[in-house]
Amino acid sequence: YSLQSNQALQASAWVGSKVIIPGNFIKLEKDHISSIGAEILETSCEITIFLYAKSSELVRTVLLEQVEHGYYEFKWDGLNQQGARRPIEIYTVIIQCIKEKKISHLKTLIAANVNGVNLGDKKGDAIRLSIADVGEIRLDQVMGMGRL
Repeated sequence: YSLQSNQALQASAWVGSKVIIPGNFIKLEKDHISSIGAEILETSCEITIFLYAKSSELVRTVLLEQVEHGYYEFKWDGLNQQGARRPIEIYTVIIQCIKEKKISHLKTLIAANVNGVNLGDKKGDAIRLSIADVGEIRLDQVMGMGRL
């Protein structure tokens, strides 16, 4: 078997499953609990999470005290800053790390459903996954399986 054949077989097994990929949005679901992850490269830092509606309106700001190095998962209850429930839609998320007055943006991760696999038209084309609410991504962008 070729490497591409093995990758195609692996990718096809993921259809209907969730994969963890880079992304900066949360899809607020029916149960009004949504998650996004972030990779914290500093030893620790103060985290600020900004959630924006499709209209670019700032919906919620969450401040967290010192968060340690590693992966962090943020669960959003679907409420805005005033405590009102937000409608089901996709929200943009920006996560900042503040350490010693230096601000850096964190790489954010989402868990999304794999809807299908595109093997490409030509030999050597990268295998692509069709991801719900995202579109197509390369297979090598997948960082893991399952929920955050």
